[in-house]
Amino acid sequence: MQNLPLVKNSWLFGLAVPILGLLALIPLGLFLVDSEVHLYEISFYQQSLHRVDSGFIHEFSHFVAVAFAPLGAVLITLATAGFIAWKRDRLFALYFISLAFSSWLGAALVKPLVARPRPNPLDFSVIFDPVANSLSFPSGHTAFSVGFFAALVIVLVSPKFWTRGFMLVACGVFIVAATRVIVIAHFPTDVIAGAFAGTFGVLICAFLWQQIVLRKSCV
Repeated sequence: MQNLPLVKNSWLFGLAVPILGLLALIPLGLFLVDSEVHLYEISFYQQSLHRVDSGFIHEFSHFVAVAFAPLGAVLITLATAGFIAWKRDRLFALYFISLAFSSWLGAALVKPLVARPRPNPLDFSVIFDPVANSLSFPSGHTAFSVGFFAALVIVLVSPKFWTRGFMLVACGVFIVAATRVIVIAHFPTDVIAGAFAGTFGVLICAFLWQQIVLRKSCV
């Protein structure tokens, strides 16, 4: 287990701060539900969406919606984990799976407590692929993208290149988040919260792995 590429962190920033961060998302989400912030977000949509009205962007956004939805996310995570188990070790694959899904778990814990409805398609003059009858805050697609891309870097990239790798992670998360806004599946605040929820989930999971490995090393 000592060969695992650990994300070393303290109890404060590996556990306490992420847990408090997840808890802080709850009152923030409740505030957004009861406030009129969504009106400004709708205005942002109306002024911006016409600029991205293209077939390619629509098709790509639909692909992201399917690939990072629950079923798609499970399939691509397990497929990637299978490749990692084949190339490296089953423990590395388990490490990857737990990091990837921990980000999703963070969002899943917050979402039902906030219960913010998705954007109402009737509020928009430009409609791509709105999602109805579901909860919106935080964005699960965005949260999962944080865990999936971060897990790829942590498990497959040498630690000395992690800084560059995490810059690519940020780019990937931004693209996924943007597609969720473009198809009117989420408000901008939903995807921002999703990115934070995913990050907090990954930090907690990485810290727990660190503690497990350190304890095994001391035995």
